[in-house]
Amino acid sequence: MDLEALIYQQNPQWLEQDYAKPERNWLCRPSYQEILAWLDKRLIIALTGLRRVGKTTLLNQVKYHLEEKIEARQILYFSFEKSQVKFHPNSLRDILGWYFEAFLKLIPQKLSSRVFIFLDEIQYIPYWQDVLKTFYDQSQEIKFLISGSASLFIKKRSAESLAGRLMEIVVPPLDFSEFRKIKGIFPGKSGFSLFKMRPRTLISHFEDYLSFGQFPELVKEDYSREQAADYLSLVEEKILEQDLPKIYPVKRVDILRLIFSFLKSQPGSLLEFGNIANDLGIDLKTTIRYFGYLERAYLINLCLNKTKKPIKAARTAKKIYLSSTNFSQAQIPQKAENYVFSLLRKNFVPNFFRQGNFEVDFLIKSRNGVIPIEVKYQEKVEGEDYKNLVKLATDRGSERAYLISKNLLKMEKRGGLLIKTIPACLFEEHQP
Repeated sequence: MDLEALIYQQNPQWLEQDYAKPERNWLCRPSYQEILAWLDKRLIIALTGLRRVGKTTLLNQVKYHLEEKIEARQILYFSFEKSQVKFHPNSLRDILGWYFEAFLKLIPQKLSSRVFIFLDEIQYIPYWQDVLKTFYDQSQEIKFLISGSASLFIKKRSAESLAGRLMEIVVPPLDFSEFRKIKGIFPGKSGFSLFKMRPRTLISHFEDYLSFGQFPELVKEDYSREQAADYLSLVEEKILEQDLPKIYPVKRVDILRLIFSFLKSQPGSLLEFGNIANDLGIDLKTTIRYFGYLERAYLINLCLNKTKKPIKAARTAKKIYLSSTNFSQAQIPQKAENYVFSLLRKNFVPNFFRQGNFEVDFLIKSRNGVIPIEVKYQEKVEGEDYKNLVKLATDRGSERAYLISKNLLKMEKRGGLLIKTIPACLFEEHQP
């Protein structure tokens, strides 16, 4: 293994300024600006999230940004995804040692200007956190930017070693506006103006987005539905059969897959871990542990019942949603509910409300009080569809309530309650 050749191969900026930069003109996601805001701080920036959501692209875009501002030698990039050195315990230390000793020809303590070190898919390196800590503590002029396929690679192994030294930025799947930009769907027009002009067209694109539009590569490459399904299966397989078993003691990968397969078919269903454990023929502790693995790998998210006390709610029936609706094998209305939950999670801690047979999909707490939200993704919305929403809003003294529809857009006041009925394809632009 020629380590120097491998490093030079991944750092073309050292040899030429105008090398190919395919990601330069790609969409800059919100996470890009978040990274730039932390560039002048000493903390290690750690990008985490689902596989294939664009972490490597973000690292490259930030690298290109820096290349226009500082000397090329102040930047080191290395990806362990397809490298011959992954899994080798000494490879990270060897790479950093070579960069300082052979390339910069100085020790970290003698740095007079900041160097930026990009390490992509770092989870492949055993004890990487100890190596980073060693170099981080040697100089304030070393800035690390790293990525890992899931938060478990960062949190589980770095909780102690990198305490107070690491800033985690979670890169989410594409939102609907990003999907539209990449696809070039009526560029420059808001969803609201497009809905007024061509509502069926926007709804059709939105339903495509729910099924196959939340991963950058799926959208850019314009895969067929069959190809997209194969792509998503591959992502799922790598997480369940490769990533998780390498970090956690997963003795029954088949059970892990069975649980996720069930969740894909029924996102948003009310579940009790005890019932699932009985159905699978495994003990309750193992069931809870496996759900925890899926959550830490960004495959699922839990939604608790607001009628219970926090401690009790965590032990009773809960709803499970997928981190990406693209994994879902359910019908579009269920995907739409899952989508609304994912949007709400960006700014709130959404709960559901269930008491006996009375249920409202979501309840959030904003500065202006409690806001109930009901999802009715169907061709027609009738007066009866507002019944539970209005009752809960009245009971909680809410000033606003939302009904998320398929194609109905309107606002009305009932006493002191403002009810906003918004198509799901516009909710991103008009959420609380």
